[in-house]
Amino acid sequence: MNYNIETINGLAQQLAEIFKVAVMERQKAGTGTPLIAEIENGMREALRQIGKQALGIFLSSMQATPGSEIDCPCGGELRYQRMRAAKVISVFGRVTYERVYYAADASAGLARCWQAQRQQEAAWQEAQYVWDYTEHRGEKGMEFPILAYITCADIFESHGDGEKALTAIQVGYRVLMERADKISDPDWRKSFLENVPEHLALIEMWEGLSRK
Repeated sequence: MNYNIETINGLAQQLAEIFKVAVMERQKAGTGTPLIAEIENGMREALRQIGKQALGIFLSSMQATPGSEIDCPCGGELRYQRMRAAKVISVFGRVTYERVYYAADASAGLARCWQAQRQQEAAWQEAQYVWDYTEHRGEKGMEFPILAYITCADIFESHGDGEKALTAIQVGYRVLMERADKISDPDWRKSFLENVPEHLALIEMWEGLSRK
């Protein structure tokens, strides 16, 4: 990726000026001059915060103008719900941005509700709708894709379609690992996999396959 050197230099000068003013105010207050290491740490944290905010702004700006409706694999249409806050783990930490939200997540939620009420046929229909969506559009527009894959796997299994349940687990696990592999920090990656309930649940489902 290419960068505009003049723009980078301008930003660097602004950052340097901010710290220059901070140091002068500290000297004026009689609290001494900070060491280079302290200034370096301050600049590192400032750059992290700048990167965090800039990434969030960038991701939000890259969201296409949402259509009120988009074609659905089932032959119908998905209705635009709203822009919702989404989070991504980056080298800057957790970044929040706005993303387009359609109805696939809602259908997965309905499927779980129907299943809890032992309405297996209604649950299966909603799960099949979500499955068709992911097959044709992937995870685009979904806020909780991993939870959707778990939902599909659970309902397909209870409906007697073990092969499709297996595929849902495999695809969901692949998607989860692809996302985890984008996290360079080992601690953040571990937290992403183990501290998000649906992520841990899918990993346990995947590991259960190898024990069969």
